[in-house]
Amino acid sequence: MRFERISGPGKGLVSRTGGRPAPPPRPARRSDEPVAAGPAARPERPHVHPLSYVGFSLVLSFLLFVFFLAGDRGFLQVRKQRAQVGALQAEVSAIAERNGALEREVARLTKDPAAVEKIAREDLQLVAPGDVVLVLPPGFEEKVTPKRSPSPSPAGPAR
Repeated sequence: MRFERISGPGKGLVSRTGGRPAPPPRPARRSDEPVAAGPAARPERPHVHPLSYVGFSLVLSFLLFVFFLAGDRGFLQVRKQRAQVGALQAEVSAIAERNGALEREVARLTKDPAAVEKIAREDLQLVAPGDVVLVLPPGFEEKVTPKRSPSPSPAGPAR
């Protein structure tokens, strides 16, 4: 491709669109002409500093972090609920174990009359007809059992 210099105003100037001739250049605006301030004029917007975008994004990020950390379904609430679930599961397992023990005791009491008699005598303090009951005063064990004195060792004192 070959390029040539074009000289002279308006001769051979071609626009970039489809080979049509370019429009003539606009005349320069004079400084003493008034600037149109109507609706066609573009309003001047205040300049926004780029750090304000960074600050806004940091504030927004902080608010989102706080929301996800301490919100209704935030991390702290989920953690607290998981601890409650663990405690309730431990309580349920303890109750299930106690329930199993009570079921075994019921089965034993329905099949073994000696176990029923033992509970009646010890816990309910009932007696069978013909039994002799001895009622002893509280603290009788200290009065009946002899006090043991330390016996001297046959080997003698230790050196």
